[in-house]
Amino acid sequence: MLLSYSRSGRAARPQKLFQLMNGLIHSRMLFRHLISLTRLADRGSQPLPLPVLYSLSSGEKKKNTGMAMNERTLTLLHQQPVLSEWIDYNKHMNVAYYVLIFDQSLDVFLDDIGLTREYRDSSNCTVYVLETHVTYIQEVHEGDLLDIYVRVLDCDEKRMHLFLEMRHHEKSFLAATSEQMIMHLDKTGPSATPMPDFLQSRLQQHKAEFVDAPIPKQAGAVIGIRRKK
Repeated sequence: MLLSYSRSGRAARPQKLFQLMNGLIHSRMLFRHLISLTRLADRGSQPLPLPVLYSLSSGEKKKNTGMAMNERTLTLLHQQPVLSEWIDYNKHMNVAYYVLIFDQSLDVFLDDIGLTREYRDSSNCTVYVLETHVTYIQEVHEGDLLDIYVRVLDCDEKRMHLFLEMRHHEKSFLAATSEQMIMHLDKTGPSATPMPDFLQSRLQQHKAEFVDAPIPKQAGAVIGIRRKK
């Protein structure tokens, strides 16, 4: 079964275009995997897992220590291998797919705190991304497995300020970050509206996990050309 591009129903992008792009990616991956299964079966070999956009279920989530954000223990939110289709003329993953991976990871986080499709359907509420800032720190290449971590920097009754890290699974280096401001809305307007207590409580719990940790140096950064004085 092919996953749709956005499980969260966020409307801060041209949905149909991205859904088509993601569907094409999964279709090509599935086709290539079926071919590899046939070839491997002929050789009596075991096939590799299908490289899809996937996330870890609650029971499968792992802890990472030492090299993760602010050298604190974090829950591994999402993992993603770099696909050959994502490699550009510089022979590394194109900038667009960093955004795609961060967006898929955000959907996982929203589901985890209870902002699921069922919630959106029953409440007539959703979330929009108001602003995002991506920093590209170190390149990644085809076949690299990427780990995504999330931290709630701040939140109030209507907004969540998130910071996501992308790290190389084997080498642990920081590849990219994404800082996002997200608003909870009533779809009738749409207009900003407070989140229910259970969502606010879960966000506060996430925020409290890092109450003593320093703010990541990429958070709140301003883009510009730095000149020596």
